[in-house]
Amino acid sequence: MLKPGRLLVGYVTHTPPGLAEEGLARAGDLGPSFIEGSEDPRAQAEGVGFEVVEMLDVTARFRETALAWLVGLKEREQDLREELGDEDYEHELEQKGCIVEGIDAGVLRRAFWVFERGE
Repeated sequence: MLKPGRLLVGYVTHTPPGLAEEGLARAGDLGPSFIEGSEDPRAQAEGVGFEVVEMLDVTARFRETALAWLVGLKEREQDLREELGDEDYEHELEQKGCIVEGIDAGVLRRAFWVFERGE
């Protein structure tokens, strides 16, 4: 529980506002398990007494990061399969690929938000 005037800062993976039901379902398939309820971080925050101080869309950079994860996973496949096991390695590879696919399809976004607790 934050006192009034305090800041809440963080990255949020969400869907674009106004995404049709089909897009929300696709985002649910491609993104994190909680994504279907995250189409409007601003409304969610304001609904519980926060004001938006700043929002910076970092989707393009998040895509670059996911691509770098994929490259790293593939470059270190043998070591990672030994360390994680085949099932976990494949899961990580699929998950990062889904992030890129979701961003490219326009159903996943990532933003850096700064919220302030209202009075």
